[in-house]
Amino acid sequence: MKSYKKSSERIALICSLFLLAASSNAGASVSVGVTLFNSDSSVSESITVENANYASSALLLPYNGFADFPYSIHSSGAGSSTSSDGKFTDTISAVHDGEDASNVDASVETKSGSFRWSKSVDSSEDIAMSMGIATQIVNGELDSSYTNSDSSVAKEISTRNSMYSDKSYITSGSLGTQGSGSSLDEMENAFVSHVEAQHLGKTALVDSDVFELTDTEGADHKFSDIIKLGSDSGSLAGSVSILSNNKCELLPMTGIVSGPIIAAMKFTPFYTATEKNIFEVQTVPKDGTPMSFRAVERTMPGDIKTFESVTLSMTAKWT
Repeated sequence: MKSYKKSSERIALICSLFLLAASSNAGASVSVGVTLFNSDSSVSESITVENANYASSALLLPYNGFADFPYSIHSSGAGSSTSSDGKFTDTISAVHDGEDASNVDASVETKSGSFRWSKSVDSSEDIAMSMGIATQIVNGELDSSYTNSDSSVAKEISTRNSMYSDKSYITSGSLGTQGSGSSLDEMENAFVSHVEAQHLGKTALVDSDVFELTDTEGADHKFSDIIKLGSDSGSLAGSVSILSNNKCELLPMTGIVSGPIIAAMKFTPFYTATEKNIFEVQTVPKDGTPMSFRAVERTMPGDIKTFESVTLSMTAKWT
């Protein structure tokens, strides 16, 4: 035990509380940074919010010997948007004596949407840290990124007459995010998604698009993405579906963008450094060419090929 520890025996523990709250005024932005440390570990956090609030608390045990507790830092907090147009970034870095630093980071900006998030850090033995984020947009836009020491995921989503939501969970060794969306009715829908996942020196880019070019009634749209990135493996899956209703079926159109409903999914996987194509891949269509459809009544002649639903999908695996 170090000599200065004995001189500090009367200091049983230190509680540190900090609160960050954004003004309700449009465009209000607040930033704060804090570093917590004892002789064994340190935790640094930087938070910026706009039209959002955030509160966090920390408990420090500065030396071994108090009630048999070891050195430790415990920090937890949570926040949420206060307006349909808001943003936050939360960057946390922690290091245990003699070990490499770990980080978990998240950044979210919504237009016509909402978000909430929470974080937890514990350094009592090894560093344990996590962050959970939930977002939703309705006829809006989402720009988000989630990162740890090994992996990152970025999403850019735009919807018209559609909704999209996702839930993400980040630890220092794993990153997972799962999103889904659907059209709100059957007319004038649009969904545009760009997702980028980097893991183990490899990158996957997925672009998904659904557009209705005219006021057409008879089809719903659904879309999803699931990304799981671990310390030694990972997977990414995505799909876009066009579903006919009870009165209509889907008729494929010849040529590109010839129909009132356009759907496409483009998948680009490569090594981050060399851009060499990689992965075990399944994607439809393989070249990402847009597909065109028209919703037709079910009274169409039997020799015209129609569909109950059409789904574009892809998967990739990191190994």
